[in-house]
Amino acid sequence: MGAATVARLSVWRDPRRLWLDAVTKAPHKARAWNNLGMAFDDARPRAARNRMTAVACFRHAIELDPDDPYARRNLERLEMRLDPGESE
Repeated sequence: MGAATVARLSVWRDPRRLWLDAVTKAPHKARAWNNLGMAFDDARPRAARNRMTAVACFRHAIELDPDDPYARRNLERLEMRLDPGESE
């Protein structure tokens, strides 16, 4: 039981791991994908790979729920900060 607790705590320490766990368990939930995108966008260092993963997560959230205003807003804000051609 102690090993399970340690494993669970390691997931809760890193927002990316937490939301990746959430989308693995509920892949049809737009909110989980949006939050995973936010976790990658907030990740340090601000690497292009993290930004592109965030874009993919936001787009997937919008595919799951086209009316999700949060995913749309987060995608728009992130795309405004990207270098030209980076979001393709």
